[in-house]
Amino acid sequence: MQCVLDDPAAYLDAAENNPEFAVTFDLDLAEYGYNLLEGNFQRGLHHGQAASPHVIAKELRELDVTRFLFVLDDTGQFDETFSVWVHDERSVYQA
Repeated sequence: MQCVLDDPAAYLDAAENNPEFAVTFDLDLAEYGYNLLEGNFQRGLHHGQAASPHVIAKELRELDVTRFLFVLDDTGQFDETFSVWVHDERSVYQA
């Protein structure tokens, strides 16, 4: 765990553009060139909790966005909340 916190580049690279992977470490993603996409994404058993990382990834790719991350923000007994971060290509940092 400490090695990821010391140098998260490889970890972020593995997570990028991957709807099967969610960042679970407490990292300041803005420091690495990512911007939080507005929205509260929930997946679970209750009505309205149907957000799908696969659908979101497909829509981002259709907009030619290929550098994005999913971040697991919270888990409950029957649901999870996640956020989406999009890389600012103009950033100096490159994963």
